[in-house]
Amino acid sequence: MIIKSMIWLCGLFTLLLLGTSTTPLYAAPISQIVTVEGPVLRGELPYQYNAHYFGLSANVSDGVVTLTLVYDPQDNPNLKGFVNFYVLDQDGLRRFMAGADPEPLAIAGGAALQFDPIGNKMGAAFRASGHGPYTVIVYNNSLLPVTYTLTVKGGILVDNANQTLASAAQPSGLEPITTPTTVAVEPLNPLGSASGQRLTGSLSNTIGRHYLAAVPSIRDGTILFNFHYDPLDQPALHGNVNFWVLDQAGLNAIIRGDKPRDVNLATGFPAPFSPFPNDLQANFNASGKEPYIVVIYNQTSIPASYDLLIDGGMLYDRYGQTAEAKAAAPATNAGDSQISNSVTTQPLIPITAASSTTSLASVGVDTTTATPFGVSQLAGNFQSSYQYHYAALWPTTRNGTVVLSLTFDPSDSKTVRENLNFWVLTEEGLQQVINGAPPAAYNIATGAYQEFGPYKGKLYAAFTASGYGKYTIIVFTNTDTPARYLLNANGGLMATEDVNVTLP
Repeated sequence: MIIKSMIWLCGLFTLLLLGTSTTPLYAAPISQIVTVEGPVLRGELPYQYNAHYFGLSANVSDGVVTLTLVYDPQDNPNLKGFVNFYVLDQDGLRRFMAGADPEPLAIAGGAALQFDPIGNKMGAAFRASGHGPYTVIVYNNSLLPVTYTLTVKGGILVDNANQTLASAAQPSGLEPITTPTTVAVEPLNPLGSASGQRLTGSLSNTIGRHYLAAVPSIRDGTILFNFHYDPLDQPALHGNVNFWVLDQAGLNAIIRGDKPRDVNLATGFPAPFSPFPNDLQANFNASGKEPYIVVIYNQTSIPASYDLLIDGGMLYDRYGQTAEAKAAAPATNAGDSQISNSVTTQPLIPITAASSTTSLASVGVDTTTATPFGVSQLAGNFQSSYQYHYAALWPTTRNGTVVLSLTFDPSDSKTVRENLNFWVLTEEGLQQVINGAPPAAYNIATGAYQEFGPYKGKLYAAFTASGYGKYTIIVFTNTDTPARYLLNANGGLMATEDVNVTLP
């Protein structure tokens, strides 16, 4: 409370002249103010409880805005949890100026980036209402001086109080990439997608949570959930198999380490008049028609199945978790129902094995079994740090060796060479990543830079596939240097639903 009060006191002086203006006004003399605006701002917070306040407007009406904060010194663990940012809408800003704590008012707040190996990056995403305006508060609650870089995708930051050190221009050469999404959960992966008012699934002792999106079909209406799980004859499951409903702020709070039971909007309770403890219900009043996250969990070591029904909305599974999504996964040919059942309208590339540059017969595919589809090469590009692309991989030989190689450009950049790479995950490993685990802890192969030989100048990895099972490749970058890449698979075929990945 002391920390939040100090932020409020600092903010009160900074925002004293705000009024009802659409762009924050500050108390510095007008003749001394040089307004700085752009997608990247840099600043310094030298004292404890320092905070900077920036205006923010969205580039596209009702579009997704993504913010990333990078702070230094990056190698000091005492800064973790003390340097971050909030995003406030106009109503939240007025209440903040009236003395309320900013954290419960924030429509978004920074959470540690999942694929950040250093730990000094915070990110947040939210869907703007119109073009805004919004206010971003960057704060330092530590005893140490820090510098920071704040980057926005899908919007413009404005500093009209001489707070920043300088503006940073967007890297040139490649246009910014925006990935359309309907829910603020983990990025789309190629295991299959499904939607409907009812979805079913199973939770084992290794995969204890499923994440679904719930999109209201009525604005500001009541959403009802009916939940059933089995088996009934296991008393240990009672009270340990259930679900939470979260908004984006609640999901960010869980990522930061808060307990879901403290931040959920609704959770299952025994259904009235039902004699069975495995019948649960929950309801809450949705705000607008923005998506919510439903987290279904099993806190025991006993496998359990579930059936979730929503009234007043639609359920979406974009991560191949539910039985419906797994049934819709691309496992046979272009006629597979995955395309029609997918939540997204993004193209699958490509959709037939026949269009691949690799002949299935020449690589020994058993045509009497299910035939994988895809291509042997995929290309993509990165604009900024901590982006990542997903692709599915199917081996073309049973229990054979799959070789992956990645060529990148600029090839002479040491920064790109040391920060661009890929992981290969099994289905179980991907589920662990969806549940919050770091990919580096579950990958079965990753690229190694080759100084000599036939793969000289490329990232190379090889692994022995188990049967024809599906794998997931995550290509990632940890640098803001723009880069393009070409991923090649020998012994496997790839496909993706990521709009940023294309054919070569």
